[in-house]
Amino acid sequence: MRGTRRILTALVTVAITIAGASPAIASSGASNTSQPLASALSGTAAVDLSAGNLHSCAVLSDGRVACWGLGTSGQLGNGTNSSANTPTAVAGITNAISLSAAEHHACAVTTAAAGGTSGKVMCWGTNRRGNLGTGTINDSSSIPVQVLGITDAITVSAAGFGGCARRVGNLVS
Repeated sequence: MRGTRRILTALVTVAITIAGASPAIASSGASNTSQPLASALSGTAAVDLSAGNLHSCAVLSDGRVACWGLGTSGQLGNGTNSSANTPTAVAGITNAISLSAAEHHACAVTTAAAGGTSGKVMCWGTNRRGNLGTGTINDSSSIPVQVLGITDAITVSAAGFGGCARRVGNLVS
């Protein structure tokens, strides 16, 4: 319970910080130092948050997605396999409406235009067991790739080594 409380506190701190109310994010390390928020994301409200195993992601009010934490499998989606202590923009995502972070990957629902209510699913990170929905395995991606065959997703739920999407008409894939 103590660890859960710490994670929730960190997520709330990040959400408030992205919204511009606080200039720093507390470090999760042993010291009590603070890390400044990435200036490119400051002043942008978080509208959805999800915590993976050792990384977290947020959908921002302008449709971008930011992730931070462990990035060794590309799960931050920023084109590298490096970790980040502060939120970094996920490459190429500009119209996200929901997201879900899992153990070593994350997925977001993106719309064709701002204000849309459904769209395709984009995933990034490890693909050891087909996590990314591309029809392949072992081809991890540090940038978002499209899940095959889904263009009408409303929400997505990533977990362990896979995930599901709720689609228009309450279909599940």
